[in-house]
Amino acid sequence: MANAVNANRLYVQLANMSTLEANVSSDSGRFIVDVEGHAEAKALLEDLRARAAQRSMALSKRLEAIAGETSADQDPSDAPSFGRSDPDQPATTALQEIFLLLSQAIVGYTKLQTLSHRFRDSSALAPEGTASHLAGAHVLDCVQTIREINRILPDVLVWELDRVGSECICTCPSCSSGICLCATASGTVLRESGLVGEAPGEPSIFVQRPRQGSAAAEAGLQRGDLLLKADGKTVRPRSELQATIRDHAPGETVLLTVRRVSGGVEDVPIRRPVF
Repeated sequence: MANAVNANRLYVQLANMSTLEANVSSDSGRFIVDVEGHAEAKALLEDLRARAAQRSMALSKRLEAIAGETSADQDPSDAPSFGRSDPDQPATTALQEIFLLLSQAIVGYTKLQTLSHRFRDSSALAPEGTASHLAGAHVLDCVQTIREINRILPDVLVWELDRVGSECICTCPSCSSGICLCATASGTVLRESGLVGEAPGEPSIFVQRPRQGSAAAEAGLQRGDLLLKADGKTVRPRSELQATIRDHAPGETVLLTVRRVSGGVEDVPIRRPVF
């Protein structure tokens, strides 16, 4: 049953994103006439229209590919949307709303910054306190908050999925051992994109709540522990952890060095699962 719910959540989110991208493509095309006299803006919207349409098509194809994995007795449209006003994910919804407001604020402060220079309320008038100074400081503050939202968003998503009983069923070496890397993988993409910086503190992997019956759960790992090393080797990037676990045959022991949520550092042995 849990697997069916997971499949439906994925199905609905794919459908939502396909529709969103189709709307982005449509709106971009609609706005091209408004920027007709600005070559760069027109080129940007034309490129966005084409790229969004391609993304929507790719999502639709993937949607068709997994359609048979949704539960036969549940309409995917009834599954949690994981979007706005989603009762299962109030924290994610709140972060999304704040993100949208901050994005609007950045556009507004950019307008204010430009107008302040054009109409003489800038550093040319005074060393501080002008509209230009305020706009510059505030836009940087908004950008920093957005980066922080991006940094914590994957963890918040996983936390809320755990709360509604939607456990990780990934079969990679780490996830199958109960050390879920779903949030870590998403965080890596955001860091590589430049939308978020490195997490503060020592290089480690934040331990999510291990799935029931997994090797990590049986070893006593819990959400909030920090995985520092595996067999004495680094676990960052996550491919290092995957490789270390993969080097062991099923049933063999992997020695994890863990900083417990309580603060102490321990060596915790777990066995690679036998499937």
